[in-house]
Amino acid sequence: MGLSLAVFALAIAPSVSSNETRPASPQNLNSLLEPLLKKYELPALAGAIVTSKGLAAVGAVGVRKYGTDTPVTVEDQFHLGSDTKAMTATMLATLVEEGKLSWDTSLEQVFPELVPKMNPAYRKVTLEQLMAHRAGFTDESWPKGMTFAEVHTIPGTPREQRATYVAMVLSEPPDYPPGSKFLYSNRSYAVAGAIAERVANDSWEHLMQKRLFEPLGMSSCGFGAMGTPGRIDQPWQHKLLLTWYRPIEPGPMADNPPAIAPAGTVHCSIIDWGKFVSAHLRGKRES
Repeated sequence: MGLSLAVFALAIAPSVSSNETRPASPQNLNSLLEPLLKKYELPALAGAIVTSKGLAAVGAVGVRKYGTDTPVTVEDQFHLGSDTKAMTATMLATLVEEGKLSWDTSLEQVFPELVPKMNPAYRKVTLEQLMAHRAGFTDESWPKGMTFAEVHTIPGTPREQRATYVAMVLSEPPDYPPGSKFLYSNRSYAVAGAIAERVANDSWEHLMQKRLFEPLGMSSCGFGAMGTPGRIDQPWQHKLLLTWYRPIEPGPMADNPPAIAPAGTVHCSIIDWGKFVSAHLRGKRES
């Protein structure tokens, strides 16, 4: 996954707004980031200091692709990985705020057509339990018997792929009784994203754009690997092999499958990530 660092504080809140005043001139963090880049021999590093009023300091150092000399910038898109989950939760909170969902909404209520083949243990699992990683799911991201590459080949649109994925994972037995234990799971957020798609009758990607990125002015946000195949127009993702970072060329297989996108496929600039963090630091705004 992409190698980056954001310095932030986060408090989940259902309301989002970009109306707060941003500090006029954010300080440059490069002098702080450079020693860390060299110490850990990273391809690139981006960071920000964010307050409830906006961006206080920001920086980006290193190169877009290990072994090249194309520098990263604060406008470059970095892969957020599982920070996507906080964004998915925020989007879902807007649906709860509007009364389209409840934190107590259960899987059998949202997916009645899956109940005959759904493992009975999952029928009463709530949205809140999914968000808290207490649904009983295994920490294995892929359905039983499938690989990363095979999940990439599930047919259909991303929304259709998620529907197929959800039917698969809900038919499997839980690792433990739902509600009894915390176990971090990408499955929980993939299923939660599919819940949003069902109740809003829209794709997770479009819901994220309309309900989160556009209201906050996060214009650099996108999904999947950053950049153009064959070019170094954005930071490449890298895999650490012993002490060497292997660059991963942008393309569909360079990121998580669309089926689990709500758990970890968002990318954006460190500046836009700061806008999201700042919105949460401000907390809920009274209407």
